[in-house]
Amino acid sequence: MNAPAPVSSPEAVWQALLDWNDPHARLATVLASYGSSPRPPGSMAAIRSDGAVVGSVSGGCIEADLMQRLDAGGPMLLHYGGTPEENRRWQLPCGGRLTLLWEPAPPRPLVVDLLAALRAREPIAREVDLGNGSARLVPPRDEDVWLTDAAVTITY
Repeated sequence: MNAPAPVSSPEAVWQALLDWNDPHARLATVLASYGSSPRPPGSMAAIRSDGAVVGSVSGGCIEADLMQRLDAGGPMLLHYGGTPEENRRWQLPCGGRLTLLWEPAPPRPLVVDLLAALRAREPIAREVDLGNGSARLVPPRDEDVWLTDAAVTITY
């Protein structure tokens, strides 16, 4: 198992997904953190099917769990922490909790368009349908992360 890479910018994570061109790669994004947690909302990690990682959502322990979930199917919300036992297991400090979006790598054209917006320093958001896994670029919201029962919108 490869150790997680140092924290990377969102641009570096998206570029890795583009460079890898791996249909089995997955993307983790911190949607919410409560209490002390290693990474703030918006932190991302791309994980290639061979276990290579760019970015970080926790500093290692949660990434190790995510590597066991590479065949997980469509997008899902994952929750870590909240009990002393889980905090020890995931090495989350002081009662910290994380909610992650765990999803297949978005389609290549979306990644190309998102990277272009990031490089042009244009505000952009990505909406992920939690039911069917489709993703699209949308105008940014005032909130960094907007979560409903049906979709997640992440502003960059």
